[in-house]
Amino acid sequence: MCRVIAVSNQKGGVGKTVSCVNLGIGLAQEGKKVLMIDADPQGSLTISLGYEEPDEMEYSLATLMLNVVNDEKLNMEKTILHHREGVDLIPANIELSAIEVSLVNAMSRELILRSLVDKLREFYDFILIDCMPSLGMMTINALACADSVLIPVQAAYLPVKGLQQLIKTIGRVKKQLNPKLKIEGILLTMVDYRTNYARDISLMVYDTYSASIKVFGSEIPMSVRAAEVSVEGKSIYSYDPKGKVACAYKGLTEEVLKEAYFERRIRIWNCRDSNWNDIGKSLFDNFFFEKMFPVIVGVKGKMINFTPLPDSQPTDFLFRKATSPFLKTDLMKFLFCIHEIILLDISDTIRTNRANCTKSCLDMLMGAIISEM
Repeated sequence: MCRVIAVSNQKGGVGKTVSCVNLGIGLAQEGKKVLMIDADPQGSLTISLGYEEPDEMEYSLATLMLNVVNDEKLNMEKTILHHREGVDLIPANIELSAIEVSLVNAMSRELILRSLVDKLREFYDFILIDCMPSLGMMTINALACADSVLIPVQAAYLPVKGLQQLIKTIGRVKKQLNPKLKIEGILLTMVDYRTNYARDISLMVYDTYSASIKVFGSEIPMSVRAAEVSVEGKSIYSYDPKGKVACAYKGLTEEVLKEAYFERRIRIWNCRDSNWNDIGKSLFDNFFFEKMFPVIVGVKGKMINFTPLPDSQPTDFLFRKATSPFLKTDLMKFLFCIHEIILLDISDTIRTNRANCTKSCLDMLMGAIISEM
């Protein structure tokens, strides 16, 4: 299942392109098939990957989008470039500016890029879109086709102040064009740990947004190496593999992979004709090595928490009874530990290898949690 992530911030110079390059190559190093799309007429992503003269390229993102608008055949083979570090790239150049102007009169102009990306999803695990530093038509196109938005923010007052406008734009796109769109997280970049100012800004971001939006635990430190890497046309992993920036981007890659893994674990199960032994075995088969993590199981809109017992048989689950009320803050903390969410549509009688529980009994046990949601 492909995951499309738009790397966006209307503020320039916050590390969007560097983050896109190193996240994409980091994912490729973990064995993922990655396509990066340069959606900036300046061609920053293209240049950062070593293609120094993007304006001289015959084929680019502008070519493909024009093909979509004119309902012509897409020439993917000539457009997609293969980078030596294992990622693919759809480059961009100044022609993209003209395309953005022409989209004003195009039918379904906000969905042109989605038409292109949907044709590529089956070939990749991740598609990263490096957006231009504005909230114009190309950025709206990127948000309209993305599954999530990663927001790099420099640890400084003005970039952080501009977050609200971007978040409002994401909200409007979600409401009108792309209901599945969510915010992947806020990534703090260019953090100078030597100053109290940077620490205060980081703390302000966490205090302001972490309750509703994920703030990545990995912070990208201020480093000359990170600035030099674009000139070299390679990733930070090749240029300075043991440096603090490389370690930070490895941490970011792990966080994105973890989020993608959790999302893939969200499944809708139709178990109407199954007994609990079948359901338990299905759950156990999907735990793999993480079978000790807690699980939230939704039963027709209700939630029950199960934890597999250590070294247990597939159907040996510990049922944690919710006998006391949960505060909403406690519930939110607990939700951060969810291994997976499984929605079950099952018959009223639930049979286990330990006891028989009716739906009404489960409803009563979980009433305290549900009332706080």
